This record gives sequence, structure tokens and C-alpha cells, in this order.
Amino acid sequence: MRSLPRAKSCLVPLAAILVAMALPQSGQGQAPDGYRIGLTFGGTSAVGLAFEIMWGDAALDLSVGTWAFRDISLSAVGKYYLGSDELKGYGGGGLWYVTQFPAEEGERRGSAWVARFPLGAEGRINNYHALGLELNIDRAISVRRSDPDDDRPPASRIIPLPGVYYRYALDRPN
Repeated sequence: MRSLPRAKSCLVPLAAILVAMALPQSGQGQAPDGYRIGLTFGGTSAVGLAFEIMWGDAALDLSVGTWAFRDISLSAVGKYYLGSDELKGYGGGGLWYVTQFPAEEGERRGSAWVARFPLGAEGRINNYHALGLELNIDRAISVRRSDPDDDRPPASRIIPLPGVYYRYALDRPN
């Protein structure tokens, strides 16, 4: 993994952005305002489960998913929402980790760390249900390929991944 030193230097600023976006804004209480759970389709996985902790217009979105049931995808993103209660736009930043389990003898587990910057829009159906569209702007930070002889660095290009989601509020939002 030739890109690991560079990856470590990128992880610290990304983690700082994630934490800063997810923390409550000044003037708000420290306790979260609400929690949401949901399903995701596309984006960081073909299908996934999401858990969101909200503080006013800021949120921390944690998700786990899979592409083909031979891998696992984990994501942590800080988000900031703008707009009315019925229709909100948002932007955010965070990290995505995906790992693939070996398919054949002699292969090793492949994995990747990816910087993830979601941009999206969400429409609230009522106080409990919401649907959203998201475009993830992604860039690989570090890649470990399943072929032990392949030590190429991660591609430097930006990869857009669209997704949709459903969220259910566990408590009535304000």
C-alpha cells in the first residue's frame, strides 16, 4: 500500500471536518434532537441500513451496507441541512470504508478508504417519514487490492455515485 502515508495525512483533516459538522451548533443543547433509521439504495452500497443522529440542522449519518453480500461497506458522514421542513438540501463530508472478502484461494481481502462528500435533497412526507436523493462525490484515499502482486496507488479521479434513501424518525422531529 504505497499510498498509506499520504492517506494518513488526509484522514486527520477529514475526521476533523466530520466531527465539526456533527457537533451541535452553539446555543443548542448537547443532547441530540432526534434519531432516524432508514434504508439506502445506491451510493456507498447497493443496499444498506442507516442511522442518523440529529442536532438541529446538523447530523451524523452512520451506515452499513453491501454491494454483493461478499463485502461490507461502512460510512460515517457529518451533514448540514438547509431549507424548509418539507424540502431540505444538504451537504457533508466524511469517510467510507469498504472491504471485500476473498473469492478464491490465494486471494487476499481487498479494502479501500474513500473520502465521501454527499450532496442531496430530502422531502419530508410527514413528521416521521422522509425520502431523499443523494450524489456522493468520492475519491479513493487508500486501496489494498485483492491481488497481492497489484500494488498500484489508488486512482486520483473523482467518482460520483448516486443513491436514494428512506428515513424514519424514531421520535417526532421539531
